[in-house]
Amino acid sequence: MTGHLRPLNNTQRVQLSLIAFGVALALSWMFMMRPLIASREGLRRSLGENIARVDSLIGTNSWTMNQISADVTRATLEKDHFENIVQFLEGRTRLSITVTKRLVEPFQLIDFEITRHYQVEELYELARKGQTKINPELLLVFPDYELRPEIPSLLWAHLEASRHAVGTALAAKVSSIESFECTQGEILKRSDERVLLRFPIRLTLKGGMTQVRGFLASLPLRSKEMKAIEIAPMNDDKPALHLRGFDLLKSSPIDPTEVALLGDIDYYLIQSPVPQPVGQAPESITLE
Repeated sequence: MTGHLRPLNNTQRVQLSLIAFGVALALSWMFMMRPLIASREGLRRSLGENIARVDSLIGTNSWTMNQISADVTRATLEKDHFENIVQFLEGRTRLSITVTKRLVEPFQLIDFEITRHYQVEELYELARKGQTKINPELLLVFPDYELRPEIPSLLWAHLEASRHAVGTALAAKVSSIESFECTQGEILKRSDERVLLRFPIRLTLKGGMTQVRGFLASLPLRSKEMKAIEIAPMNDDKPALHLRGFDLLKSSPIDPTEVALLGDIDYYLIQSPVPQPVGQAPESITLE
């Protein structure tokens, strides 16, 4: 015979409710709150990592942009500085407008020989007026087509540099010009826009130490600068010449102030536009 279940009293009902609530809370923690908290922690960790990555990228990009900006600024300044130097050198070595035009025109041998003849006669006349003794055969070795340059038109620059080297010695009133020699000019550097050329000259002269010193001081000067040291230039378009090396010797047993100077002189030319080679064949040269 089955007995009847006795109803729960109030105390038992409270205990049973608390147990059910605890089980429900545990189940809620296990199946709802715990995954939510784990997901939240994962999101927080992921967000932190992303923020750190963004900060790193921003910092890197900022440094990179600053570095690029600095490099561009430095490159611009260096380019401007280089262009200023080039313009300064072009100004120092600039020849007369007539010679500059001839450098880029077809080379005319007869025109060159006629000009060369008149310039030689001009230098002989200046030597006579300044009472400077000059070797009669000296100026016969002025630059001519026998040098066989790669670019024949550059003979105009070599001739002009030689003229100014001798003219500077005459302007300094040296006692005599003993010898003169020039060798083929050379291209030192070439680009699409400019070419740097060197024309070597060797000169031997004699004179008092004051006159020789004046000659040495005048070589790197243009005409206006020569006037500032009270030496009258041959004309107003003298370029700057460079003295590569020299020997200074006592030349007279009688006059202790007289010396002989053996000097290697270079004329540098930055030419733009670049003269084009026309070959060595005689038919490539315009004869008029």
